[in-house]
Amino acid sequence: MIDSVSLRWLLRPAAVVLLALLLLSPLGGCSTVRPMANNGQDLVENPQRSIWVRIPSGLGAAVGILVAVPVSVLLLPTYPFESACVETADGHWSQKEKGDIYMPLVYGPYEYGSGMGASILGWPFERCSALFNDPPGPPPGTLDETPELPPGEQDPAVHPPGP
Repeated sequence: MIDSVSLRWLLRPAAVVLLALLLLSPLGGCSTVRPMANNGQDLVENPQRSIWVRIPSGLGAAVGILVAVPVSVLLLPTYPFESACVETADGHWSQKEKGDIYMPLVYGPYEYGSGMGASILGWPFERCSALFNDPPGPPPGTLDETPELPPGEQDPAVHPPGP
């Protein structure tokens, strides 16, 4: 039988590792968690996802916002400075040529926290849903754009190469 003293010694290394991860996680910056936050926001906001995916994702987003409140309070002194900003997590970061969308650093924990919380809680349900359903399409309003060819170059779909 495990007594409380030995249980404390078993949990102590796990607590030290967890604390170390929490303290070191900001060193990676937003760029390391941006894809995860973007995925979590898609789980919540895409109406083509099942309700069984969107509800746990929404609960995860709420937990992420609760975690973001103290972080945002710590970042509140940076609000007056225009240079203290972060890129949004909604996918614009991958399209540098279209321009980045920035927000004040104080708002970053809310967007990233809600996206990461939604991704963490919604991912298992999304994987189970993927076993039985077709993958959902892109969110409404998403355009599938292909870049134009340079001048003088012919489109192979319109002008197939000759023999």
